Amino acid sequence: MKRSILYQVLVGCGFCIFFGCSGSGGDVKLAEADGTVTYKGSPLAGADVTFVPEKGPLAQGRTDLNGKFTLSSGALRGVAVGPAKVSVSAFPPSSTDTPKKMDMSQPKTPEEAQAFFNKAGEMQIAMGQGGQAAEPPKALVPERYLRADSSGLSYTVNANGDNHFKIELQD
Repeated sequence: MKRSILYQVLVGCGFCIFFGCSGSGGDVKLAEADGTVTYKGSPLAGADVTFVPEKGPLAQGRTDLNGKFTLSSGALRGVAVGPAKVSVSAFPPSSTDTPKKMDMSQPKTPEEAQAFFNKAGEMQIAMGQGGQAAEPPKALVPERYLRADSSGLSYTVNANGDNHFKIELQD
């Protein structure tokens, strides 16, 4: 009985290895790609550039102060070869990115201690209630660029070619 089960498991694993591992995951080739993004003729810093290939994983990069980016697909450098639609998003830095500092020095008087506990209580209540729903930040680029299907941007990534893309955004 034990041999029969072991045999079935081994045969099943063999089929999985033979038929399952030859799937389409291996036929996606990545090529290194980079570029620059400008908006109204000026470099766009801190923008997220996303390439959405027809086949393969999406690739992303973030622009530096000069508008330059390098694309990566997950942990792998590069983007799938072939046609891709592109989106570019850029938002102003949020004032909520860094929490407000609270004076953590040791209170010296009972009044300072009470003020500290009152402030901490106010902060907890504000965090628990979530407060007023914050309005989402306004994009620094026209909304059409935020989605690959509406941006009007598309490029072809070549297997052994020059994959330096100049993305020029306008109003």
